[in-house]
Amino acid sequence: MDIFFARNDDTKFRLVVRQDVNEEHDDTDQLISNSWLEKEYDAQGILIIQSKIKCEYEHNKLIHQIKYQHSPRGELMGHTETFLEYDSTQKLTYKKEMIFNAESQIIGKNEFYYNELGQINFSKKFEYTVGMYSAGKKAVFKSNSKFSYDIDHHVLEEETSSYSNGRLVEMYNIEYYANKIVSKNIRIFNYQGQLLSKSLYKYNDKGKLVEGIEFEYDKDNNVVGKCRMYYGSDNNIARKKMFKYNSDNRVIDAGEFCYDEKERLTCYKKSKYDDSKIVGSSHEDYDTAGLLKQASLSKYADRQYIGYDESFYKYDTDGHVVKVSTCRYDANGKFTDRSEIKYQYHDGKTVLQTEQRYDANNRLLKSSESDFGDGAAFTSGDLRIDATLANKKLTQEIHSWVNVSKQTVSISAPNPARPLLHSMVQGYWPKSVTN
Repeated sequence: MDIFFARNDDTKFRLVVRQDVNEEHDDTDQLISNSWLEKEYDAQGILIIQSKIKCEYEHNKLIHQIKYQHSPRGELMGHTETFLEYDSTQKLTYKKEMIFNAESQIIGKNEFYYNELGQINFSKKFEYTVGMYSAGKKAVFKSNSKFSYDIDHHVLEEETSSYSNGRLVEMYNIEYYANKIVSKNIRIFNYQGQLLSKSLYKYNDKGKLVEGIEFEYDKDNNVVGKCRMYYGSDNNIARKKMFKYNSDNRVIDAGEFCYDEKERLTCYKKSKYDDSKIVGSSHEDYDTAGLLKQASLSKYADRQYIGYDESFYKYDTDGHVVKVSTCRYDANGKFTDRSEIKYQYHDGKTVLQTEQRYDANNRLLKSSESDFGDGAAFTSGDLRIDATLANKKLTQEIHSWVNVSKQTVSISAPNPARPLLHSMVQGYWPKSVTN
């Protein structure tokens, strides 16, 4: 049994155990075939995949391999069949990988061409929908990659063009130094050839991702969105800034997300602009469970700052809001009044809501109570932090995630998903920028 460590595409280590190795040799004792069982475990020692591998050799060179992949429970997930070719000096010149699903239908093909030094000079990747390959139809997705090397045979640059239904949809360029990524440039196009987005990523001298910036374009090639990301250890995102622009290239919305070392959202800031002048802003802090702890809302009327609200949130053990305490201040920072909203639940449903409002001298101004019985009569409506009518629209935009439903009052973090190249950055083709 062989045990070794490997690094996966997410730059995290995994444990690989190889066992049940069988070999077959010819009369001259040259290896002609072998097979083994391989199990892969994550960092916590949990089995994630197991494979059955069989190889064939000629002149001690691998010429054919079949790899069947199974889930931890033993279900067949698919298999890969690889063919290799060599020149007269036994140098590798070509490799082809055929990728099959669990029903043994071809869903992908990869081809690699090598130079005289055994380095990948050019590669092609194809993706097929089920039945396309056997029907002789073109791939629904393919990509071509070219590689260049320095005099020490280290890769310097990788250029890739990707096509969907025969049309260019993606291009990316990766630069290397001393076998480590220095930068990555990615461009996305629609079927009409229009540039949709562009991304630039920078790495430190250890090949770790440190910063990224993404641009989104409209049909006239104007920038309508920008997202700047900063990364910490293990390529985890630490901070992200997002901007939305109007047709005059002026910022109309800006947001900033902060994350802890486990990429959990800890704070969120949002600002709204009108003619380059700020007309609204908010700031929220979240706990490790993603629940809103504290929020502040700056209020404006006729583009003039008129004060701010500051709210604090308490929850029960099930994560339901039980109290929202809000203090209000004028434009000079003077305390004006406060309010408390409390909620009671039964079987996970809101049954009672009470609200009290007090002046600056802590005198009760208003008290109200809403009894929802068993919760069935409580239909809909958004819980908003109180603000002036002139600021109502902004308040609704900023606090639209604070919802009262039939079941519970819940406050959750705003969606921090990247607006531009989210699927690509998360590791779909092409590979994650953390590679």
